[in-house]
Amino acid sequence: MAIQEGVEDRLSYSAVDIFDDLGASILQNSRTDSECEVMPRVLYINEKFGHDATIILDSGDACWISVGKGVLVRSHTHSFWGGLLGSLFGSKLYQERDVYRALSVAQALADMFRPVPQIQCRDVILKAFCTAVWHSSSPARVKDVLNNPALLDG
Repeated sequence: MAIQEGVEDRLSYSAVDIFDDLGASILQNSRTDSECEVMPRVLYINEKFGHDATIILDSGDACWISVGKGVLVRSHTHSFWGGLLGSLFGSKLYQERDVYRALSVAQALADMFRPVPQIQCRDVILKAFCTAVWHSSSPARVKDVLNNPALLDG
């Protein structure tokens, strides 16, 4: 019995050491909340009373995309007042009044970015611009991507 108790003590001791080492390595390799990548999310997509959408970016800013007689993309803070007034007073990230030019940019964006299952639009132009905004992390990146002159060359 004394031999078995000694074996059990060594086994339980080594198992505790293994779990302690495993826990320490998990803590070392885990990322804090500030280091984790935040996924953008679709706040809404409206195709009944106009064609527009709002997407919350990784940075926490919101982008409002409106498609009608052209395309308008604005950025605003994600809050009640920002959402209410952002479509009017938010900074313009992209504006195109020519529908044919907007369509060619939308086709280039659709080729550039992979589709996102969260964006369910029937409007091809709205879907392409929403996907491009989804893949951007900040309003500055949205502006750089959408105003890229290479989109009009193709």
